[in-house]
Amino acid sequence: MPTSARWADYGDDDLLVDHDAAALLRVSVHTARAWRAGKEPRGPRFVRVGSHVRYRIADLKEFVRRNTAATLDDPEPAPPLRRVG
Repeated sequence: MPTSARWADYGDDDLLVDHDAAALLRVSVHTARAWRAGKEPRGPRFVRVGSHVRYRIADLKEFVRRNTAATLDDPEPAPPLRRVG
């Protein structure tokens, strides 16, 4: 998986294919596809363009923000957890 992708290379409204989105998140394409394939998708929001899937940079950033763990010295509280089931 290439690691040359950088967040600064894109604007918030740019659309990325799953390979590029996975590279930015440093996960495999298989993982990115599995996140969206479940009954209740747990990955970043995505856009369908016909049969194609695209990811907005703003949605990828929001996914990272939502999944950033708080530390004890972090002044901002972690977002509330969602109940499953």
